[in-house]
Amino acid sequence: MANVPDVGDIDNEALYTAAQGQLHALLRGGHFRKARQLLGNRRDASSLIERARLAFLLDNDLNAADVLATQARDAVDATNGQRLLARLFRACFAACRGSSLGIALDVKELSAIEPSMLSEVVYYAAHAAYFAHDLATAESWLTFHRPQEPEWQARYLVVRGLIAAGREDFAKQMDLTTQALDALEAGAPDASYLIANAGHLLAVLCREVPPTPTTVGRLEQLLENIGNDDGYTGSRFHIVRSLAWSRALAGRYTSAMRFALHAMQEAANDIQRLYACLDHALIAVFAGEQRSSSALAAYEMARELVTAIDWPSIVTDDLAALPLAAQVAAEFGVLEDAKRFCAIALASKGHVTSRLALPHDSRYEALLNEATALAYADEDRKRAIEAAANAYETYKRIGFDWRAARMAILLYQMTRAEAWKARAVRSLGSYPQGPFHRLLERPRALTKRQEDVLRLVRLGFDDYRIAEELGISYKTVRIHLDRLFKCYGVKNRSALMAKATFTASAS
Repeated sequence: MANVPDVGDIDNEALYTAAQGQLHALLRGGHFRKARQLLGNRRDASSLIERARLAFLLDNDLNAADVLATQARDAVDATNGQRLLARLFRACFAACRGSSLGIALDVKELSAIEPSMLSEVVYYAAHAAYFAHDLATAESWLTFHRPQEPEWQARYLVVRGLIAAGREDFAKQMDLTTQALDALEAGAPDASYLIANAGHLLAVLCREVPPTPTTVGRLEQLLENIGNDDGYTGSRFHIVRSLAWSRALAGRYTSAMRFALHAMQEAANDIQRLYACLDHALIAVFAGEQRSSSALAAYEMARELVTAIDWPSIVTDDLAALPLAAQVAAEFGVLEDAKRFCAIALASKGHVTSRLALPHDSRYEALLNEATALAYADEDRKRAIEAAANAYETYKRIGFDWRAARMAILLYQMTRAEAWKARAVRSLGSYPQGPFHRLLERPRALTKRQEDVLRLVRLGFDDYRIAEELGISYKTVRIHLDRLFKCYGVKNRSALMAKATFTASAS
C-alpha cells in the first residue's frame, strides 16, 4: 500500500466501494495513517466520522475531532444513525476536555436508526457517559443492547472493565479484559487493532494487580504477534513495560532491565520515554543498583523530561507519571526534586479528576501520597506517616498488593510497629520472589551522604575524621548518624555496624 489513492479523487462508484472495503481493513488492522491518507479530504458523512475518530486516535486533537464530527452531523447525506453517532462523538470529546454537552438519548431515537449501527451507537453512548464519570448510565447502555458480533461483544466487555475500574475493582477489570481478548481471538482474529488495544489494557493492569503466569505468557505472545503500525505503538510499549515489571516483581532484575531498555526503544513520545526512564531507575532501586551509571543516567533523563513536558496539555492518566517521578527522585535521595515533582502533581490533581481516563482518581491520590511519604520520611515524620498510611489503605482497597506492601514496609521502618510488618508480609503473599521481603530487614533507601557516612563508620572512622574526610561539620555528621540509627532501628554505633553489615550481605 505504498501509493494509497485518495478516495476523494475517485468518481467511479465501483472503485469507491472497493476503497471503502480497503478502508475498513486498514482501520481494523490499526494502520491509521494509511486509513487517513485513503480518506483524503472527503466530506461525505461516513468519511467525516472516520476522520474525526482518527483525529482523536492519532493526534489527540480534540478541537479538530469536534469540528469534523459537527460537519458529519450536518452533512446532507448523513443517516439518522450517523447523525446520532456524530453527536455522541462530540459528547465524548467534550467530556475529554472536562466539559459536558448534556447529551441524552432515548429509545425512540434508537428505533429510528439503521439496525446495522445499533451496536456502535450504544457503544459510544456508554463511552460518552463513562467519560463524563456517569458510570451508572454507562452500564445501563451496555445492558440495553447485547450485540451478537464477537467484535462488539469484546468492545462492550472492555467498557464494562473500564466501569469496574471506575469503581476501583481492578481485579474485575482484568477478568473482563481477558474475556474480551478471548472473544476477539476466537471470533474476530483479523481485528488486530482491537486485540492489541485489549492487550494494552491487560498489560497496564498487570503492573499493579498480581498477574498469573498465564497472563504474563499471553502478553509475551501478544508482543510477538502484534504489528508496529500506528494503532500498535502504544500497545507494544505498555506490553513491554509490563513484561519488565513482571520480571522485576519476581526478582529477575537482569531480564527486567532488558525489557526496560526495550520499552525505551518502543517509546513514541516524551511521556512514554519518561515512563521508560522511571521504570529503569526504579527497577535499579529494587535491585540495589541505584548508584550504577545506567540508573543515574536514566534518572537524569527522567528529570529533564519532567521539566520539558507541558503537563497542562495532558488529557489522559499519563499525569500519573508525575507522582511516579517524585517517588523515583525520593528513592534516589534527591529530595528537592521529589518535593518539586510532588508540588506539580498536587497542582495537577484537579486537572486529573476532570479528564478522560481517571474518573477513579483515588489511584492518583495514592500515588501522590506515596511520593509524599518517601519525600518527607527523613524530615517531617508525622507528615510522611500520615501520607504512607493513606496510600496503604487505598492500595489495599483496590488490590494493588505490591504497592500496599511497599507502604507497609515504609511505615514499619519509620515506626518500628510490628503491626505494619505483619501487614507487609500479608500483602507480599502475591509476590513470593519479589524485591520487598529483604526490605523488611533493611532501612529505606539512604541518601548519598548517608551512604558515605555509613561506609566510613564501617571502616572504623570516628565522627571527627568522617567530618574531615567528607568536608562537612561534626554536627552534620551527628545528624546523619542519628538518621542512620533510626533507619536501622538501633541505638549505638556498634549495633549500626553489625546491622548494616548483616543486611548488606543478605541483600
